[in-house]
Amino acid sequence: MYRALLWLTNAEREDLKILSMEVLHTKYLCMEHFNEDMFMNSYKKKLVWNALPTHFPKPDYAFRKESKNSAHHRQQKFSKSQYLENC
Repeated sequence: MYRALLWLTNAEREDLKILSMEVLHTKYLCMEHFNEDMFMNSYKKKLVWNALPTHFPKPDYAFRKESKNSAHHRQQKFSKSQYLENC
């Protein structure tokens, strides 16, 4: 349970922390979120037992300075959860 909470924290998905472990086990991350040493071999088909996702690049607009209105408008178009699910 502790590692699952670490994964959710790293992914900035606090909204998923209310789900049961049974439901959480149906959620996945793509391999792009893990360092090379988190995989058992070069095929990257299986993670080591203590793997933690650490790569969560922000979309370009997250680094721009924008007015309050344009940032809100952009957030409505493409939310963080959509970004993570489309990875």
